[in-house]
Amino acid sequence: MSISQLPVRESRTAVVLAQLSDALDQLDQIPGWQLGDGELLGMTEKLYRHLGAANARALALLAEVDARGLAPDAGRGPRWCG
Repeated sequence: MSISQLPVRESRTAVVLAQLSDALDQLDQIPGWQLGDGELLGMTEKLYRHLGAANARALALLAEVDARGLAPDAGRGPRWCG
């Protein structure tokens, strides 16, 4: 009798980031010239609000990197760079 391997479960973070990437790809497929004036203004405003929220989250994570002392390792780059 063989034991089957359990599938690897993606982390919640990986799933959410993949969803975000998919949503941005979908938005990129909408030509701006096809939007009405109100939709264009609304979409622009909402995207800038999301951009601000994403920047705030990135800064919070950067603070966590710093608090853990990971910054020197993070700035080193890939190992093949030397």
